[in-house]
Amino acid sequence: GALGMGGEEQAHPEQQWLDMVWEANRRDVTLLTAFSNAAIAGHTFVKLLPSGAVHPVMGTDVPRLVALNPYYVSAFWQADDAERVLWYRIEYDRMRQDIVRERYDNGADTGRWLIYNYRKENDRANWALAGDVEIHPYAWAPIVDWKNLPDPTNFYGRDSIGIAGAMNDSLNFVLSNTQRIIKYHAHPNTVVTGANKADFQDTAVNRLWTIANENARVTNVEMQSDLSSSMGFAAVMREALFAQFRELDPLSVQDKLGAITNFGLRVMYSDTLNKQGVKRMLATPALLMLCRNILEIGGYNRSV
Repeated sequence: GALGMGGEEQAHPEQQWLDMVWEANRRDVTLLTAFSNAAIAGHTFVKLLPSGAVHPVMGTDVPRLVALNPYYVSAFWQADDAERVLWYRIEYDRMRQDIVRERYDNGADTGRWLIYNYRKENDRANWALAGDVEIHPYAWAPIVDWKNLPDPTNFYGRDSIGIAGAMNDSLNFVLSNTQRIIKYHAHPNTVVTGANKADFQDTAVNRLWTIANENARVTNVEMQSDLSSSMGFAAVMREALFAQFRELDPLSVQDKLGAITNFGLRVMYSDTLNKQGVKRMLATPALLMLCRNILEIGGYNRSV
């Protein structure tokens, strides 16, 4: 940045514009929503509107960023090029918006994106065009998308939750069975031998049973195990679950943290760090494109 009269460094106008737009759109909250959507659905979409956000301090109207619910968005891509989106569709309730790449009859792009808004009067009605077709004023689509984790066979990415779904269900099943054993067998069960049912007499003292048979013998049957084998098996399954998530189980390092160097921690968490690196690699081009589009709306054509 350039130095001001007082010697302090001042940001370029482009950077000031970017900062203002991100501040007006609550950058951290918006990005957290976008990345959370990616982790849950496998893919995320951010819509960029030319206006609609107001800076909290300056009151300036600036472009608005909307982290779309990915379950309401569909992308249609070119058959031989999955990275080339032909149109986006946003559909919910009885409203639908198609953002379409305009093309000539010979298939070449015109450099424009057209926006069609549709509405249904009821569930059985056909989609009816609501209003005129809008021409997006820029050569780029108003939606930027990216994958959470790569899926070479699909346009959409892989989510971070369903990766180990079957393993998670198995672990829950083992723990549920262990809980039932504890529920029904953790307390002692009283057993009487040498007496018949007719020999029991109920008293009013704390539901005490007396036995009118001198040959009766009363004993307690208690568990002979603390279920360490079941808990050990659950621990093995938990470790496998975290391995499938490419995460390190925090319980496996609790007693070692004080003795591990920073390098050792990075080695232990290397798979987790590599996974986060893949996520950053997939998100970075989309975020750069988003910033470039914001700059163009503000009248700046510098690259980021």
